[in-house]
Amino acid sequence: MTGKITMTETLTENIDQFISFFRDRLDEIGKISNVLYAHQYQKLLYLSAVDALARVRWPKEPSNQRRFTEFVHGFAKWPDDRRVSLPHLDKLLKDSTALQFSALREFVRRKMKDWKPGRIYSLDVDPDIEDIIKLWPKSDDGKDVKLHGLGIKSLTHIKLLYACRNTLVHEFRSPSADFSSAGPSYVNQLSIPYVGGRKTEVWTLSYPVSFIKGIATNCLDNLETYLRQNKIDPYDSFVFGDYWLDLLNRD
Repeated sequence: MTGKITMTETLTENIDQFISFFRDRLDEIGKISNVLYAHQYQKLLYLSAVDALARVRWPKEPSNQRRFTEFVHGFAKWPDDRRVSLPHLDKLLKDSTALQFSALREFVRRKMKDWKPGRIYSLDVDPDIEDIIKLWPKSDDGKDVKLHGLGIKSLTHIKLLYACRNTLVHEFRSPSADFSSAGPSYVNQLSIPYVGGRKTEVWTLSYPVSFIKGIATNCLDNLETYLRQNKIDPYDSFVFGDYWLDLLNRD
């Protein structure tokens, strides 16, 4: 997307050009190799592409988080995006002694007691968000109680993917391990602390490059269908011009 499309080009041509541009970029990202942090660069670039595509579907949404998560939820066709990560929920509950979370704490304990070190678990071991909603305590006004500032949705995989995106973009590091598994999964690992800390076993969540690539590819494929069915010009979601500030490029 290097310049403004002329008015003489048709809607079909614009969609073709836009989709072709992103397909080529995804192909190029997949060719990054032979460098130490290739998997990190690929994840960052794939998720950056998803960010750009999300703007086409939600051009007026001011919240980047909502635009990203709603787009992935609707277009990636990821069956586990609304599952709640048990290891993340387990850690959150262990950091609190609040009695109102006792039933949920017992639920998580029962679910995880059969997890065996040495095995790899796919995300279908995580509960659906509806199962957690039933056990999550509510305040007098009927709202979900926050625990350390976090609610139920904070622990869903769609929100964890956005957290992964933020760490890559803003901290230039990946919070996700990159196991050889083709899909997202958990592996039991020994956590090595800083000097003076205690070693502990943790279930590490992995969103491998192949999975992130699949998210980006599915989003692009389904966005193409959406654009053609609804006769939407993708370039209408962007402001082109000579200035770096969008406001200065508006006629």
